[in-house]
Amino acid sequence: MVLGMDEWFFNFSQLAVRNLDEKTLATVPNPQLEYTIHGFIKGCEITSILGGLIVHPIYRIYLHRTLKPENRTPNSSKVIRAACRKLQGRFLLAGMSMGPLLALMDLYFSNVPEMNLKQQCYEMRIDTNQMIIDRCAMVCGFVGWYWRRFQGAVDGINIGIAYGIACNTVLRKYTDPLLQDKIKPEQRLAHITEAEETKTALERFWFAQEKEAREAYQKASAQVEKES
Repeated sequence: MVLGMDEWFFNFSQLAVRNLDEKTLATVPNPQLEYTIHGFIKGCEITSILGGLIVHPIYRIYLHRTLKPENRTPNSSKVIRAACRKLQGRFLLAGMSMGPLLALMDLYFSNVPEMNLKQQCYEMRIDTNQMIIDRCAMVCGFVGWYWRRFQGAVDGINIGIAYGIACNTVLRKYTDPLLQDKIKPEQRLAHITEAEETKTALERFWFAQEKEAREAYQKASAQVEKES
């Protein structure tokens, strides 16, 4: 990817696991963008819970209680339900915009050193329980969006969060949860500096090999010219 998000995508999607190892998992080339995406996901999850599970039922009860008997029709419940679902979709839209904005503001005002930010992003990657919830929420949210656009996305995200929590608390005892990490905790590096040091050592090795090859080529060329 042009934006340097290959490593994040491999870990989050778990689709191209052949490209994912412990060093790739600990490589964070674009921590600012990764932190912003994390804010986007959290914004979607929080506002989906707030809009779909809290505000929606309260607003529906309020509309039913304030509806005058003379204005009630056979379609009143359907109209109220549609209004409440539209409201929960607006909450999700607010979360999609406010999540990244708050993440960027946090980066700006906290002024975290880049190495510390990379380590923070790495710790979010290896938080197995939270990653299962995030993956389930985004997958189910996309299915819900395909079904009923933003109103359905709220339902999908909430279902995904519930399934992720169930995986972490109940299902894991009996079966492997879906969308789990392929790199096990015992295989992971403790700190991103280990990946940086490995990368630096590898770069030094290839540079030395390239230098030796270049010197050998120059000597061979000089020998050929001398003989001719």
